[in-house]
Amino acid sequence: MTSRCLPCRTQEMNCTRNEECCQGLCVWGQCAKDVRKGQNGTICENQGDCSKGTCCAIQSSLLYPVCTPLATEGKRCHDSLSQNELLDLIWEFDPDSALDYCPCADGLKCQARWGNLFLTCERPPNKGKGQGNKI
Repeated sequence: MTSRCLPCRTQEMNCTRNEECCQGLCVWGQCAKDVRKGQNGTICENQGDCSKGTCCAIQSSLLYPVCTPLATEGKRCHDSLSQNELLDLIWEFDPDSALDYCPCADGLKCQARWGNLFLTCERPPNKGKGQGNKI
């Protein structure tokens, strides 16, 4: 088997690895300059590769993990405290690995809603004063 060198890819050309880009990094599948590793859309291998407010999640459209913004209200999410024992075992084995979905952003809770087959980020119920139970 022989291999050959290929020219590097310029800005906005499709990529799957940082090394393919002439300058900068591969971001959301395209070469981009003026980007730092760990920012939104940059390729990651584990959670430690991503900046605050993002997580390392596998993107089905890209087939590899990138730093992805934390899930917002109504979006699918990852719950590290899930009741699924098999997923919990996998998570404990490699807690820094890439996820299918990110945890929820601050102020939201990852939970199953009635009728949903998956977890989504929801606002926790308001338990403020004057919100007592009515009979």
